[in-house]
Amino acid sequence: MKRYAITILATFLMCSCVNGLRAATIIEAFVPATPNAARFGNFGFGQSITLPPGGPFTELTFNLYEWTGGVGPALAEGQLFVLSEEYLGPIADLSNSTPGFIASTEITQTDGVGAEWVLPVTTTLAGEETYYFLVNALNLPVNTISLAASTTPNYLGGDYYDQGFLTYRLGGLNTDLLFELSGIGIPEPSSAVIAFGVTLVLRSPHSRRRRHVLA
Repeated sequence: MKRYAITILATFLMCSCVNGLRAATIIEAFVPATPNAARFGNFGFGQSITLPPGGPFTELTFNLYEWTGGVGPALAEGQLFVLSEEYLGPIADLSNSTPGFIASTEITQTDGVGAEWVLPVTTTLAGEETYYFLVNALNLPVNTISLAASTTPNYLGGDYYDQGFLTYRLGGLNTDLLFELSGIGIPEPSSAVIAFGVTLVLRSPHSRRRRHVLA
């Protein structure tokens, strides 16, 4: 019984390290010096993103940015899908059965004066992998609000996608949406914590009795 209690204690210590972490920006493409306006209206959009080393990453939020003659507030509208594979099929067919599907959400929360999508808490993304963030419809008022994008310099870790004839297509090769992805990077368990847990187990009376019998 004591051995189980010690094992639980070691697990609690490792979990405590993770629970103490706070969400932060994982990657951001925000180049206000040379912005451009992507298409407005009711269209599908997307951006592929390569995550930095580290992770895995969880408790994720994602947003694009408005363009109203300049880079505006964070924007999140429509349903966001996260895939592990490129998708160039019909926008209407994008669903949880799409190959490479990881997660989707229509849930948003306030981000300053704008908004951001909130992915399910079970969503986990690995570092140094490329993911595809696709939106099935952004209904932006014509000639009022567009999506903010950048052409020079552009984001080198992915590509911009927009709507062709009812399907997703690769957008301009030198264009990327402005975006921000935030979340928590879960570190590998500390070697000190692991060593502490192992030491407690080895030093438990049950372990000592077992070594004596074997001797």
